[in-house]
Amino acid sequence: MRRLPLVVEQGLASIRLAKTRLAHTLSQRVGIENITCHRGCTHCCHYPVTVSLWEGISLYRALQREGLWRAQLKANLEHHAGLTFGTAPEVWLMAGIACPLLDGALCSVYASRPFRCRSTVSTRDPDLCRPVHFGRETFEDVARESMEFDGLERRASRASRDHVRGLDEHVPLSVAVLIGYQLVEEQIELDEIALTLLRMLNRSS
Repeated sequence: MRRLPLVVEQGLASIRLAKTRLAHTLSQRVGIENITCHRGCTHCCHYPVTVSLWEGISLYRALQREGLWRAQLKANLEHHAGLTFGTAPEVWLMAGIACPLLDGALCSVYASRPFRCRSTVSTRDPDLCRPVHFGRETFEDVARESMEFDGLERRASRASRDHVRGLDEHVPLSVAVLIGYQLVEEQIELDEIALTLLRMLNRSS
């Protein structure tokens, strides 16, 4: 598993730390005792989740580290990418497409899950989190934390601009993980990201 250029590795580390810090800040602001999310509830695992390529690299490495990266998982990710890449969020939502990293009723990479997943919290009846009930009132307002996290990703991308452009591009989670896999396993180079995404999008069309 190769190491990427130092400035990219530094960006990955800073984003990983920020993800943990901002999720903690959010839970403190909302009040952990008020959050109704519970183990085994998977409603939000059927939402149209897009993440940056920064997070895709981290997720792939987590899957490798935990011994979860297998041919079947890769096939599941490719199938999910084909269903979701270029699909309108509302269509994706109502289709109820499950996250490819969902293992039964549990997240297989819970400790390393994306910030989008960490910041999706509800203090209401969990049944209201079902995709058919989805609305602005469903979840706590996390705009402040989300804006800070997105800003950090953009700054990390600017810092690494001599090596790669587009790591802060948001795509379906499956696409991000597959790009992370190709980068880390040296199947593509950093300057081939945009072309690889275009090819994947064309295959999904």
